[in-house]
Amino acid sequence: MSERKSVDLSGFLTTLEGEKVALEGLRNKALLLNVWATWCGPCRIEMPFLAELHENLSDEGLTILAISSEDAEAVKTYLDETEVKHPFPFLLDTDDILPGRFGVYGLPTTIVIDPEGRLALRHVGIYSWNSPKFARSLRQLMGK
Repeated sequence: MSERKSVDLSGFLTTLEGEKVALEGLRNKALLLNVWATWCGPCRIEMPFLAELHENLSDEGLTILAISSEDAEAVKTYLDETEVKHPFPFLLDTDDILPGRFGVYGLPTTIVIDPEGRLALRHVGIYSWNSPKFARSLRQLMGK
């Protein structure tokens, strides 16, 4: 197994209310960053899988963030109109830092960062994130 590479957690994301969130403040946590868009069909399909994963693992230390480069109003409209519950934060990449830093060139792209700030997974495309196999892998990553 190859050694994981540290990731750059500098910079900020923005809440839907316009507040800045420092990526550096997310260090020492297992992170799943899901880069998506409201117009992306596969992104919408996998949101319930992420919601279920959050329900199952957030108490064990997993932080899930849904990140879009769209404007806040588009994301708010999507959240208001969908029947799916979204128990995790939705943030905006207003400075467009994720494409260059994590190679986000297709949607959805999901990035998993281990608690030591190292890249554990980068996946492009839809996936059943709520699968028992993936949950076991995340638990192992978190030392559970």
